[in-house]
Amino acid sequence: MNRRTFIYSTALSAAHFGLIGLPSRVGAQEPGTLKVDIVAPDVPLSPMSMPGLFPGRVIETTHGGAIVGNRISQPAVREMLDRGMQALVGGSTPEAAWSTMFDSADIVGIKVNPSGTPTTVTSIPLIREVIRNLNAIGVPNRQIIVYDRNSNQMEAVGYHNMLPPGVRRRARPPMDR
Repeated sequence: MNRRTFIYSTALSAAHFGLIGLPSRVGAQEPGTLKVDIVAPDVPLSPMSMPGLFPGRVIETTHGGAIVGNRISQPAVREMLDRGMQALVGGSTPEAAWSTMFDSADIVGIKVNPSGTPTTVTSIPLIREVIRNLNAIGVPNRQIIVYDRNSNQMEAVGYHNMLPPGVRRRARPPMDR
């Protein structure tokens, strides 16, 4: 069994028994191997659990000035994101909308797509607006992590140079095969 299979199997069985709340005896079937008891705590589901507060809801926003001179307009991105979040959660202000989804104690991971450089990547203006909104509701930069599995692609796009100070970036190395 390789590392990837072991981690996948362990996570699946732990998640399975944790979700149904049953204690389980987990271990290899070979003689002389260690058996481990896993007992998942009975924890009520959070409203933020899957499928989330607004399952299946999709919001589309557009802005005629989103691209100006072949560049993404930061003010247009701000307006679209504010409108979209307010439409999704029904908040009267952008801060109220973001507060519905996040809390100042949260550690927030922002998964980016840097692999389509230069034209089909997660845009820096969008990431900056997400971070700005998280900051507005009290999430400090040290609790925000921008990540992808390939650090070389993140660097090619320039995320490491364009994120606000204190925001962490993390590239998850590929697992052994």
